[in-house]
Amino acid sequence: MTSATLTDWALRHHGIRPMLTDDQAAQVTLSEVLRYTGPVTALRDEPWEPPREVPDIEPEIRVTPGTGSLQQAVEQAIAKARATGQGGRVVIGVLPGIHTGLLYLPKVEIDGDPLSFTLLGLGATPADAQLAESIDAEMPGLEYCARFDAQFSGASPETRAIHARIAARETLSTHLSSVVRNEAPDTQVYNLTIRNTYGCSRSEATPAGVQPDAQGRFPRGQHQAVALLSAGGDRLVLGRVRLSSWQDTLYLQSPDKASTCRSYLFDCAIEGDVDFIFGQSTAWFESCEIRARGDRDAHCWLTAPATHARTPWGFVFHACRLTHDGSARMGQKRTNLGRQWFEGVKASPYGLAPEATRVIRAATSGVEPPTISDDSLLSVGKCLWLDCALGSHINLNAPWDDWSGPGYTASGQLRDGPRQPRYRPPQTGPADMARFLHNWPGAGNLSALGPDFPWLGEWRSHPLIDPA
Repeated sequence: MTSATLTDWALRHHGIRPMLTDDQAAQVTLSEVLRYTGPVTALRDEPWEPPREVPDIEPEIRVTPGTGSLQQAVEQAIAKARATGQGGRVVIGVLPGIHTGLLYLPKVEIDGDPLSFTLLGLGATPADAQLAESIDAEMPGLEYCARFDAQFSGASPETRAIHARIAARETLSTHLSSVVRNEAPDTQVYNLTIRNTYGCSRSEATPAGVQPDAQGRFPRGQHQAVALLSAGGDRLVLGRVRLSSWQDTLYLQSPDKASTCRSYLFDCAIEGDVDFIFGQSTAWFESCEIRARGDRDAHCWLTAPATHARTPWGFVFHACRLTHDGSARMGQKRTNLGRQWFEGVKASPYGLAPEATRVIRAATSGVEPPTISDDSLLSVGKCLWLDCALGSHINLNAPWDDWSGPGYTASGQLRDGPRQPRYRPPQTGPADMARFLHNWPGAGNLSALGPDFPWLGEWRSHPLIDPA
C-alpha cells in the first residue's frame, strides 16, 4: 500500500465536523427546501407553504378514550366521504387520555378528489392526549394478527389492504412496525403525543450473549419500533407533537429510494436513541427538541438519513434544541448527530480494512460478489443543522459516524474494531463520494451526483445552556 493511500485512509477515518459558510447557509431556506417533490428523474417544482401554527378549528368527529378508537373515526370519515361523493379534509378531535391501538391513515380518493386528515389533540398540552401502543419490527405476523386483527374487521378496503399486507409477513420489519402509519397526502397532526411503548425486550431480536438491564431492555439488536411512519404521504405537517420510542422513532419514508416527498415539523419533541429520525424524504424541523435517550445504554445516533444523491434536500433542522434524558452515559459524548443510512446493502465498496477489498456490482444475483444497486449506492443521506443549540452529550469532534463501523472516541479517533460488510464512512458531499470510489469499477459515472453542495453540515451551532 502506498503512502498516499495510507494518508487517504487516515483522513477519511478521523472524526469530521463539516461547517456551512454563510453563503451556503443563505441558500437553505424553508421555501427552497420544501419546493421539490417526486422522482429524481422528474422532480416537480411545486412550491409549498405549510401551516406554521396550530389552527383554531372545530373537529367534525371527536374521539374519547374507551368509547371508540381513532381508527373507527378515520373509517367513519371515509364512509361519509364516499356517501357524499366528496373528498377534502376531515378534522378529528382527540380528547384527553390514552388512546390505544394502531392508527392507519390510508390514501383514499373520491372521484379523483383525495381525502386528507387532520388529527387535533384537544388537551392543553401534547401530553394530555396520547396515542400509545407496542409494536416492533421483529413481531411475528401471527402475533400481529392475534393482537390487532379485530381492530380492522370493519375497515375500508384501503385500510384493510394495509392491514393484510402487514399481517402476511413472517416478521413485520421496520417499515411495518409503527403506531401511526400515514399514506395520505396533506396529513396534519397537532398537539398530540404518539408513543411506541415497546420496551426493547424481545430476546429473539437480540444478539447472543447480550444481557438485558433491570427493566428487561436490551442495549443492542433489532429493536426497531416506530412511533410515526409517513409512508410516502406528501406535505405532512406535525405541529406541537411529541414522538417517543427508543430505536427508529420517526420514519419519513419516500415512495421509493429514488423519490422524495415533504414534511414540515414545528415545535415538536422527538426522543429515542438509535437512528431515531430517519428515512429518504425531505423534511424541515423548526424549533423542535431532539431528545437523546441514554438510559438503555445503546449508542445514540439522532438521525439516519438515506436521501438520494440527486434529491436536492434531506433533513434540515433550524433553531432546534438537542437535549438528553440526564442518564449517566450521556456524559461520555457517545451521541452523534447522525450516520448516513447505507440502505438496502449487504456488501460495501468502501473496504473492510486499509487493504480494502472492493465489491464489484454484477448483473447476476445469488452469487458472489454481492450486488449493490444504484439506488442503494446513491442513498447518500443529507442532513443540515442551522442555528441549533447542542447539548454537551454530542461528540463535536466526530458528530458524524460511520455506517456499520467501530465508531469514534470523544477526541475524534477511530475506535478499534471491525468494519462490517455494510461499512461506509461519512460522506460530506459529492466530492467525498467521488474520492472514495474513484478506483472502484462498479462506481459508474459519479458526475451525476448533483451539485457540489454539502450533504452534511452545521451553521452557527451554539451550546445548550441546560442540556438535560
